[in-house]
Amino acid sequence: MCVKVVVLLLLAALPATAVETRWIEGTVRGFPVVRDAEGRQIGEGTLTQYIEDGKLHAQGILPVRQI
Repeated sequence: MCVKVVVLLLLAALPATAVETRWIEGTVRGFPVVRDAEGRQIGEGTLTQYIEDGKLHAQGILPVRQI
């Protein structure tokens, strides 16, 4: 057990390299709907994603109704 913990700590301490991407993320806008197990709509929201100053910003707002 102690060996596993030591190995995990050593692996966590290793430096990570950047992952190359094929496509640059862009602007996205979506309108998801949340349904309960019976299929009734219990929430509706918005998803937005955009790039500003070279940084990706993503926001999801999903208010869910009390049933």
